[in-house]
Amino acid sequence: LEAGNPEYGARLAKFRKAAGLSQLELGRRLGIAQSIISRYEKGERRLYDDVLAEAAKILDVTPNDILGVG
Repeated sequence: LEAGNPEYGARLAKFRKAAGLSQLELGRRLGIAQSIISRYEKGERRLYDDVLAEAAKILDVTPNDILGVG
């Protein structure tokens, strides 16, 4: 698997916390394990477009917010 981006991961964590969600709860809503959320947030795993889009919806932000674009 491709490595992720720690900056994206830090933003994902920030938005997740702002939404009042644990890694476990976000994982449940995305249908993935908490350990994978942890790896996204540490930048150890690439955040693919489909997961990015769904996570953004759940967190009420845009994918670009998580990516830090625009």
